[in-house]
Amino acid sequence: MFLYTHANPLTLTDPLGLDTAGCDQFLGKFENPCEKECCAAHDKCFDDGNCSSGSWGDKPKCGCDQTPQCKKCNSDVLKCFATCSLKAGIGSSKKPNYYCAKLHKYINIPKDFPSYDAAMKACTYDHAQDCKVPLSPAPPKKKPWYKKIF
Repeated sequence: MFLYTHANPLTLTDPLGLDTAGCDQFLGKFENPCEKECCAAHDKCFDDGNCSSGSWGDKPKCGCDQTPQCKKCNSDVLKCFATCSLKAGIGSSKKPNYYCAKLHKYINIPKDFPSYDAAMKACTYDHAQDCKVPLSPAPPKKKPWYKKIF
């Protein structure tokens, strides 16, 4: 957990926007199996679309972050989490719990890596480096409605 939060687990953010095995913005080892499956599918989707953490907000790291595919990755994982809450966290024994973007494949712990920490360290990857889509300029900010009136 300290690896991607730069020794500041209270913020639980990765300032570089790197992807790791598991749920990057959650508590890593402590998600339930269903949430891990959601995160693995999301990590694969990000890998396929070269999406980064910049696709979540208004500060894209690369042009891929602005694509419909990356937005769909994010909306799909939110829907998946909502489904998990209805299933009380029970996952499927057939779905993978981890995806390693650096290796571009689903992984199994402890088969592929001896521990979750080892997988996080080995699988850290920056999808933005593979993006070939140019970053579009940000649209001009609109004046708030109340400034137009006064």
